[in-house]
Amino acid sequence: MVGVLCYDCGALNAGSTKFCIECGTRMAVRDDRVACPVCNSQNATGAKFCVECGTRMAVRDEGVSCPVCNSLNAAGAKFCVECGAALARIDGRPAVTCPRCRCVNAGGAKFCVECGAGLATGGASSARPIGGLETVSGPFSEWTLKWREQANLPEESLRLAIALLIFALALAAYALAPSTAMLALIYVVTSALAGFALVQQFLPNLPRLVRLCGGYLAGIVLTAWTTFLPALALSPATDSSLMVGIFFATAINAGVIAFFWPELDRLAPKAAPFAAVIAAWAVIRLAVPNQWESPIPLILLVGLAAAAVSLALRRQVLTDDRRALAFELILLAAALVFSTWLMDARLSGTPLTVSSNTWGDTGLHVSLARSFSEGHNYPPEYPFYGGEPIRYHFGYDFFAGALEDAGLPIRLAFNLPGALGFTALILLVFELARWLFRNVAVGLMAVVLLITNSSFAFLRYFQLYNVSSVFDLAGISKAVSHLWDRQPAPFTDRYLAVGPYFVEGRVDKISIFWTLNVFLTQTHLIVAMATVMFVSYALIRPLRENGHLSTTRSLALGVLMGLTFWLNGILFMGATVFFLAFFFLHGPRAGTLPMLVPPFAALMLLGYSVDSHFYFLALLFGLGALALLSDLRQSLPFLAAAGVLALPQAIWLNGGLSNDGGLREHTGYLVDNFRFDHIGSYGDFIEYWWLNLGLSLPLMIVAAFWAKGTDRKLILAVSAIFIFGNFVQASRDLGGHNHKIFNLWEVLMNVFVAFAFIRIWTLLAKEIKLGDITIPRRFAVALPATLLSAVFILLVLSGIVDFMVIKNDFRVDVFGDKESTVEAINRYTDKDSLFLTAYGDLYTAPALAGRRLFLGYQPWAASAGYDVPIREATTKAIYGAPSKDEACRLLVANGIDYVQLGPAERNKGLAINEAVFKGFVPAVTVDVPNGGLAEYDVHKSCPGAAAYSP
Repeated sequence: MVGVLCYDCGALNAGSTKFCIECGTRMAVRDDRVACPVCNSQNATGAKFCVECGTRMAVRDEGVSCPVCNSLNAAGAKFCVECGAALARIDGRPAVTCPRCRCVNAGGAKFCVECGAGLATGGASSARPIGGLETVSGPFSEWTLKWREQANLPEESLRLAIALLIFALALAAYALAPSTAMLALIYVVTSALAGFALVQQFLPNLPRLVRLCGGYLAGIVLTAWTTFLPALALSPATDSSLMVGIFFATAINAGVIAFFWPELDRLAPKAAPFAAVIAAWAVIRLAVPNQWESPIPLILLVGLAAAAVSLALRRQVLTDDRRALAFELILLAAALVFSTWLMDARLSGTPLTVSSNTWGDTGLHVSLARSFSEGHNYPPEYPFYGGEPIRYHFGYDFFAGALEDAGLPIRLAFNLPGALGFTALILLVFELARWLFRNVAVGLMAVVLLITNSSFAFLRYFQLYNVSSVFDLAGISKAVSHLWDRQPAPFTDRYLAVGPYFVEGRVDKISIFWTLNVFLTQTHLIVAMATVMFVSYALIRPLRENGHLSTTRSLALGVLMGLTFWLNGILFMGATVFFLAFFFLHGPRAGTLPMLVPPFAALMLLGYSVDSHFYFLALLFGLGALALLSDLRQSLPFLAAAGVLALPQAIWLNGGLSNDGGLREHTGYLVDNFRFDHIGSYGDFIEYWWLNLGLSLPLMIVAAFWAKGTDRKLILAVSAIFIFGNFVQASRDLGGHNHKIFNLWEVLMNVFVAFAFIRIWTLLAKEIKLGDITIPRRFAVALPATLLSAVFILLVLSGIVDFMVIKNDFRVDVFGDKESTVEAINRYTDKDSLFLTAYGDLYTAPALAGRRLFLGYQPWAASAGYDVPIREATTKAIYGAPSKDEACRLLVANGIDYVQLGPAERNKGLAINEAVFKGFVPAVTVDVPNGGLAEYDVHKSCPGAAAYSP
């Protein structure tokens, strides 16, 4: 009988098995293809020769398939001849009868193949794949087996009871301790568990770490939507619609966990200790309420819950390869620690402070998040340009607002999902690189390249210390010794490179967008990027391994991808280009690519010389051809699902169909004055990317030369992102937004840069034979290894200096002296109010209180496509109105509810008619530095408001 490998533990099961006999996991549908033992190509069952390399195929029944690399090994083999992984096998112990369904199971089986019930058998587990971050429960206790038999899960009624229990736990947490973060914790945990359950259901054969990351990301995306939609629908009826949405999403997540989580009957008994911990917490919270305002008890609570669950597991049987398990645990912990430090360096402290290099963007995102948690921003409007529909991807900010409303402080509402998201990004990059090249070192190198940058910005650091050459050891030593310290001007509070912005009167050619600052200023980019990496892994692996993508997987991934548009629409466009190219190049018509280039080039030239509309025809032709010429049976479900879900979001966040959204033709990205017909432009183009990519650029070329056919297809698909970014401007702010397209390209290309670097190192680390003379490896590689070590340093040095910038960045108050004003606004004004303030400030009290501004920080409003000049003129006209009637007419006509008059307005150069506002009724008055501040109520100050309406 043909065996089936368990996707979870790698154990070999009979072909008709429903549940794995080793770990109890529900078995996936078996793939009938057979891997070639030489080239690992997938062949039809019964094939005598490999279709790729011609190797004679072994009979399936005569061998054992490796659970790691899928190579076919001889029957009875203990280890794979290709990769060394331990091969799963079933021993010959006596058969065991299932206590639930009475099915007879093979000796050594721990779970019934028919119903999945645990079998009371001892012994060690069979062999497991190398490199799996897995643990297997030991033999169940008699109590657990009795509970499983009596509960007889899964049954719909009992699963429904579990879902209701989770929801009741959330209600109890909110009712007993609304001022703590317990509801937020339940909200986050249930979203992650629900996401993992769905990933396990639709993508069961992915590696554990990939499923773990994908579950968290899918949970955030789906939970944000299931919170937002009911909150939006109920917003006309109640100001607490966000809290209703939070409970609705928690209920949905509880249902998903209960009905989609595999082997729930194995996990349900172990939830009892966690429930006991929650109950104990509730008692302590009621008895000593003030002790739980600090985050430290919350951390202790989580640790106690984890300890309780560990005790419930009773015993853990680790994988055979303990070193691989330990390595992945260390990688997971290191990624989490680094990500937490990164987020904390951006936004932290009591009172809350923000780093100076992220100050500008954080002002927008905090205001946007608080417009949901403290305000009532439905339908969503831009906080710095209230009164018109929002034109900004706000999905992550909404999720952060929901977390704050559920009890987390605003810093944790941003930092917690951001840190977990960046951890997921690190692990997914590692897993993709490790799987593509079957090499852990390549995965680690890809992670190093992700968190650093390879540009030549580091040269400026050495220039700061007057290092004249590589032989100036004294100067280099001095520069290195001061690396940990805050640097002198002009790098005291900024990165070594800040392009495309000005430095000393000229545009910097090296961009700031290759630094970690892009993730610090835009936390939503982290979650969106990690989601794209997860979807990429889940698409790439099956198409490369067996050339087949199931419709279910394609649809599920398409839905997930389509729902991410509101996280970052520009990144979505870049990812879509990559997926179109990938499907095309892995389809049956990939050979038609040379025929598509001439018409595409012709349309581009017509766009340059005749009319710019030909550029968009070229774009439509290129992307449409890639879509239609791919294997539509596999690509269409994904592309259709993603497109159907993303298109309404694109229209909505673009401001409607009549708004172009800033989408236009632009060649050369940030290369100054790039022209097709100017030969010097190509030199400028190469110079720009050489300065910004550094030694990664030649390593990319080396990788393309060394890569195999399938790897070259993937490189070509990734390169489509680069081509798209160099021909299309995706928003009004070319530098500030288009970089996300190139960030995606760089993250994916760094996988191949890592491959090239490790491949060079591997080639050098060999003995050299000259006739009968063998030069030992330690002598043969001494000089090349030194040179390659220097290359490594040059690849990461700019990033290391960036770490010091992040560490030493000075802090700026978020609320500062506005704290009392913010509290007063929250107490005395309506949540959906529109405020008039002096424009030009990022951190204004009404915006920090979650209220919308008539006009806030103009650069952000302008980059979103709003008409800033007309509101500047209106603001001046209101503050300088000659009479109260004129001021009231303008205020009512523009839908303004409150007028702020304080030091900011008086010091901004506005011509304020103070006499007019003396007749207004203040809703809030606060004593602040540099004078008093008042928030005037327009409706009470202009009682005949209807008379002022146009």
